[in-house]
Amino acid sequence: MLVFCGRGWHRGVLGIVAARLVEQFRRPAIVLSEEDGRAHGSGRSVPEIDLHAVVSSVSEHVETFGGHSQAIGVTMATAAVRPFRDALCAKCPRLHSERTVAVDANLRLADAKQIWPEVRALEPFGNSNPNPIFATRVQVQTAPVFIRNWISKFRVSQNGVVYDIKHLGTDQGLCALPGERVDLAYSLQSDTWTREGFSFVLEGLRNAA
Repeated sequence: MLVFCGRGWHRGVLGIVAARLVEQFRRPAIVLSEEDGRAHGSGRSVPEIDLHAVVSSVSEHVETFGGHSQAIGVTMATAAVRPFRDALCAKCPRLHSERTVAVDANLRLADAKQIWPEVRALEPFGNSNPNPIFATRVQVQTAPVFIRNWISKFRVSQNGVVYDIKHLGTDQGLCALPGERVDLAYSLQSDTWTREGFSFVLEGLRNAA
């Protein structure tokens, strides 16, 4: 469990920061902002852990909290942040460090444009309506390059065609080198800057067997 607290952090970004921490470290994260003796924060979790239930088990340290298994909001006295963190870490179950990705179907990158209208019709995506995840084998062409904050891009090839793959977060999970063949798990995300109207977004990567 990750718990961070800072003075005067903008409340509007706390949930975003927590989500990025979860993505990078594969641990539930709560980010708090201290103001006038109170700490207000947002938390995000991983599918294996019910964050709302864990916080409920240490609710004596908080003033108010609410949400659901994967996202919460919480308020407490600043003096309670450290005991809250210690109690939360003691209650939170251990997790395997390796990330697993549930794939819905195998789909070549060239065929994605055919099913994109069907995927788009399922939007908006969220906890109760997850974005479909597809898998295919490709060859890495370039190392990731950051194009703006928290977003990087790298290139892969399949059947002689080169594709851009977007990665949201750090490049920590990109363990493959240019020239290597990998199994790529990806989702499709609306993107008005592309001709097809969508981008390929990385969900997981492993060296091909």
